Amino acid sequence: MSSLLRQGFLPKHTNEIFCNWQNNGDLDVVTATGEKARKKSFYIAYEYFKKENKKVTFNLK
Repeated sequence: MSSLLRQGFLPKHTNEIFCNWQNNGDLDVVTATGEKARKKSFYIAYEYFKKENKKVTFNLK
C-alpha cells in the first residue's frame, strides 16, 4: 500500500477499485481478529499506513 501512496495515488481511487473487487467477490478483507470486515472498511488512508499495527489484511481470489 505504501507504494501507491508514494506514487501519488489518492486513497479514494484505491477505495473505488477495492469496492468493485469486493462487490464482485474478488477481494476479501479480514480484520486483525480474523473476522470478515464490513463492506468498504479498507483503512488505507495515510493515518492508518503510518501506524505499526494492521487493522485489516487483503486476500485476492
